[in-house]
Amino acid sequence: MSSYVVWIDQEHAKIFKFLPGGKTENQSVQRHTHEHHSAPDQNHQKGHDAFYHDVASHLKSAQEILLVGPGLGRDHFRTHLEKHHHAELLKHVIGSVAMDHLTDPQIIAEARKVFKKKDLFL
Repeated sequence: MSSYVVWIDQEHAKIFKFLPGGKTENQSVQRHTHEHHSAPDQNHQKGHDAFYHDVASHLKSAQEILLVGPGLGRDHFRTHLEKHHHAELLKHVIGSVAMDHLTDPQIIAEARKVFKKKDLFL
């Protein structure tokens, strides 16, 4: 069973995969912006869609996913999962927690607390 925590805002994502033995693997995904002079709103949305697709592609083996981060990035990512054929992945999202800009070890520690609480209820 693969557990992931995804710290995400609208420009950047940190993806942490929890491994046996208490270890973690992490990856970073940046939103790439393209400079175009026409239809800025449409290009802005395409940039977000591509970013969220990229993040989703890193979560294919996830059995449980915790979304964390500041602002609306978590909610926008969740909406993207609903609307863009990631319904199977969305089933594995166990929660969404507001979390400011923390260090990687702090994100991992907070995620472990959430996963531990979840396991106590099962």
